[in-house]
Amino acid sequence: MKKFIPNFAIVLAILVLNPNNSGAQIQINDSLTAEALVDDFFNSGVLVSISNVTFNGASADSISPRLALFTNGNSDSLNMDSGLIMYTGSTERIAGVPPDWIPIANYQDSDIQTMTGMPVNDCAVIEFDVLVEADALAFNYFFASAEYASFTCSTFNDGFGLFISGPGLEGPFTNNAVNIATIPNSTTPVAINTVNSGVSSYPGNEANCESANPNWIEDSQYFIQNSGNEVNDLLFTGYTENFEAYMEVVNGETYHIKFAICDASDGALDSGVFLETGSFEGRLLSGLRDMERKALYIYPNPTTHFLNLENVCTECSGNIQFQIIDIQGRIVAEYQKPNTDQIRISTSGIEKGIYILNAMYNNQLLAYKKFVVE
Repeated sequence: MKKFIPNFAIVLAILVLNPNNSGAQIQINDSLTAEALVDDFFNSGVLVSISNVTFNGASADSISPRLALFTNGNSDSLNMDSGLIMYTGSTERIAGVPPDWIPIANYQDSDIQTMTGMPVNDCAVIEFDVLVEADALAFNYFFASAEYASFTCSTFNDGFGLFISGPGLEGPFTNNAVNIATIPNSTTPVAINTVNSGVSSYPGNEANCESANPNWIEDSQYFIQNSGNEVNDLLFTGYTENFEAYMEVVNGETYHIKFAICDASDGALDSGVFLETGSFEGRLLSGLRDMERKALYIYPNPTTHFLNLENVCTECSGNIQFQIIDIQGRIVAEYQKPNTDQIRISTSGIEKGIYILNAMYNNQLLAYKKFVVE
C-alpha cells in the first residue's frame, strides 16, 4: 500500500502559506501537476495503490489550466471542503478571477462523445491504474456547469464520465469500461439534461431531458440552483449534490480509471467535476457482507483528551483494534478494546494536528474517520 491517508500536510501548507486563502471564499490553486493532484490529494491510500497517471494522453508531470486544487469550500457554502477540479475552461475563472489568456489544446474523448451522442470539445481527461487490495472502489464527487439554467434540455448537454475497466467488468466504453458517474439508484449518467432544476430553459425542449432521463423532474432533488450566485461565489450557475461513485471489484487486481469531462456541441460555456480530497479508497467486504455495518461515529471532534465511539460493529465478537495515524502515515497509538455499545479512546499525549482513526476487526478495516486534536 502506497499511503495510509491523503497528504493532509500539503493541504495544510497551502492553506497556511497562500495569502489568498484569508477570505471566506473558495480558493483555487492551479500550480499543481495532475500527478500531485491525484496522488497527494484525491488518493486516500486506503487499500489502493495508484500508478501511471496521465493527463490528456500525456505525462502527468506538467501543469494544466484545466486542473486545480480547490480549498475553503465549506466556507463558500459547498458540502465539499477541498479536492481536485477538472474543468473544460481555465480553472482561474471558477472563483470569478479573469484568467490570463493562454492557448489550450482542444482535446477530444470518444467515450464522452458516445455517451452524449454529440460532438465534444475542450476535454479534460485524467487516467491512471490502481491496484486494489479490497472488494470495492469508492469516491465522492459533484458536477457543476455554467450551462445551467439557460441551456437545460438543449443540445448543449455537457457530459462527464468516471470510467473503470478491468477484471470482471463489461461495459460499452473503451476497454469494456463501465461509467460509475450515475444518478443514485439508477444507471443514468449525470449530465445537464439528466440532473437539473426540472424546468426546461425553452418551452418545447422538454423532450431532450425526457429522452436523457425519464425521471428528470423527480431527480431535480439532486440539483442546487446558483443562477444569481445566491448560494456562493462560484462561476457555476448550478451544480449537483455530492454523489458517491461505487463499484465492486476483484480483490488484488489492477484496474484502469479514466475521468473525463467535455463541452458538448460548442465550447462557449464550461463545466467541471469536483473530486473530494482523500475520498478515493478501497473497501473491504469479504467476510463482512452479512454483518450490520455502521458508520464510525466519534465525538468530541475536535478533541483534547479522548474520543467516544458508538456502535462500532454490532455483529463483531471479541476485541476491536484501533489505530491513530498521523498525516505522514505513521501509527502514533494502537488500542484493543472490548466491543461494547460505547468505546473510549485516549488521545492524551498526542500532539495537536489532524489524524485518522482506523477501526479494525480480524485485521480487516471496518471504518475510519478523520479527527482533530486541539
